[in-house]
Amino acid sequence: MKYKKYLFEIITIISSAVIIIASEIIFSVLGLTEKGKIYLPILAILSSIFGIVYISLCVKNNKYALLFGVLNNLFYGVISIFNQTYLIAAYALLYCIPIMIIGLVKRKNNKTDLKHMTKKLVFLAITIFIIAAVAFTGVLFLLNKYVLDASHQSNYIFLDGPTIALLLVSLFLLTNQYIECYIFFGIANIAGCVMNVLLTVNVSITNLPLVVMWIIYLVCGIMGYFSWTKLYNTLHNEVTLEEKRK
Repeated sequence: MKYKKYLFEIITIISSAVIIIASEIIFSVLGLTEKGKIYLPILAILSSIFGIVYISLCVKNNKYALLFGVLNNLFYGVISIFNQTYLIAAYALLYCIPIMIIGLVKRKNNKTDLKHMTKKLVFLAITIFIIAAVAFTGVLFLLNKYVLDASHQSNYIFLDGPTIALLLVSLFLLTNQYIECYIFFGIANIAGCVMNVLLTVNVSITNLPLVVMWIIYLVCGIMGYFSWTKLYNTLHNEVTLEEKRK
């Protein structure tokens, strides 16, 4: 059916509408929209909307996904500063945004260059993840203990560090069009969802749109893996046929 062609656009529009309406109702009921408190809900809603558009376009391997990714990480980074999850803020603002801009510049056209990871690259990615996870967790522990007044974040350190490490690896793989990026993203999305649920319950209800965003990330990521695999197989078969004709 024709509507299937626009499935991800439909998901994006409906998801964005649900997030906005649900958030506004919750914020109004809880009195979070009073003067001086409105900015966090707005930032969370904007971050969620841009994030959903970003992942929806990623699934279709559209290079402009990275543009919405930049906007998503800009707002998410600011929210993370308010939540005192400083490492995530640094990751979003200092790593995600630059690498996405570089990826956008590299892909001057919308060329599809999907590929599978080699065994060597898988080993390298896992090694980098382990090193980064340990390093990030250690930095967070030291910051929380000796520098920052962020005692309410101490319970999230062991989720925060590995999540950022997973996202670091998966974003690099995504910008280089490796299909397995969605496996790393999937694990990171689960961890991110759990962390934002805890933040919503224990810190601020304004994180609720981000919980929805992470869940939609997870669903779209699963769809993205199968979509990229199908597209890769189609392109590979076309190349094989052309080589046989020659």
